[in-house]
Amino acid sequence: MKTKVIHAFLWILICMVLGITCYQCRDLRGYVILSGSMESVIPTGSVAVVDSSKRDVRPGNIATFERHGDLVTHRILSKTEEGYQTKGDANTDPDSGTIPAENIRGTYLFCIPYLGYGFMWAKNHMFLTVGFLALFMLLVFCFPEKRPEPKEREQVKKTKRKKGELRL
Repeated sequence: MKTKVIHAFLWILICMVLGITCYQCRDLRGYVILSGSMESVIPTGSVAVVDSSKRDVRPGNIATFERHGDLVTHRILSKTEEGYQTKGDANTDPDSGTIPAENIRGTYLFCIPYLGYGFMWAKNHMFLTVGFLALFMLLVFCFPEKRPEPKEREQVKKTKRKKGELRL
């Protein structure tokens, strides 16, 4: 009985901590980097974490923005009257055209290398991913660990061998 109460308390505590953490990070967004245009800073397949509350960018900042319906994460080169001029660090030429300020989604904070490959696999194999999760939950909840009854526990303790004891 005590262990159930302790487990319930721990789950409530974990849920509270996760809830507070998610609330604090509500302006953070993760975007999977699919190309090598920012390879020196952000490896292909990484998840770029972007602060969506910081949309006022300056030259030298890395920002995520929308261009022709796609999301792009590149460095801001300069600000013009029409918008921002951008360029990927690994690209030789700047991007064509400018990005209006309203298309800026946020400022790059950091990346988590190679995590994006896992997200892309899960997205492309959604049926398989959901199937594995359902099977896992079925195994965990339908086949709980069987614990011996109190009498059996005492018997198991009595029959345990002492250190160095041999039984034939």
